[in-house]
Amino acid sequence: PVPRKKNIKQQQKNPKQKTTIVLGDSMVKHPKGLDIGKAIGHRVVVKASFLGARTSDMVHYSKPSILQEPDQIILHCGTNDLHNSGPEAVANRIVDLAQEVKSSTEANVVISELVCRSDPAKNEKVRGTNVLLARLCKQKTCM
Repeated sequence: PVPRKKNIKQQQKNPKQKTTIVLGDSMVKHPKGLDIGKAIGHRVVVKASFLGARTSDMVHYSKPSILQEPDQIILHCGTNDLHNSGPEAVANRIVDLAQEVKSSTEANVVISELVCRSDPAKNEKVRGTNVLLARLCKQKTCM
């Protein structure tokens, strides 16, 4: 990424506040960034307006957030992929997304586990995906 030029005096007066951005599908629509930020001591922005988004959509949705130069990006996606794909394919897509985002930013990129839904049949796929995600991240030393 191309670093933005900043006035050194301006940086000294207004040091950059640590920022975490949460990018996700509708499963993260309820967290309030302001409340989370107060609890952890820095700014948190929740970008959860991507209802129905699949992992492949998140590549596009992540670009404006990368331009904000956050310190950390948390990716929470993959739940909608489970409608048409199995846990292994979904886990691989999520890790690929994280690596693509990481290649475009200096931010720490974190993968969030998928959360269970109200549909018991999907919950088994969610659990399977989470097991595979953990395994892939250990193998690829990601996030």
